Amino acid sequence: MIESFGQKRYPPQEAAKILGVGKNKVYELIKNRMIEYQNYAGKTFITEHQINDFFAQNTVRKSAPKLYPRS
Repeated sequence: MIESFGQKRYPPQEAAKILGVGKNKVYELIKNRMIEYQNYAGKTFITEHQINDFFAQNTVRKSAPKLYPRS
């Protein structure tokens, strides 16, 4: 993890641990533009904010129960 300007940045290997997936899956998410990332000096980083956004966008929300009229 690298911290600069008050923001934590993780290389794909560390981001994979946080996301609970393998390193290759992180690169697949990057390739398919499903998670945002940043490049610095030819290296890829994913910020803590981008990880949180990914979780928020891919969280399945509990739907309201369906109400059926009585017969």
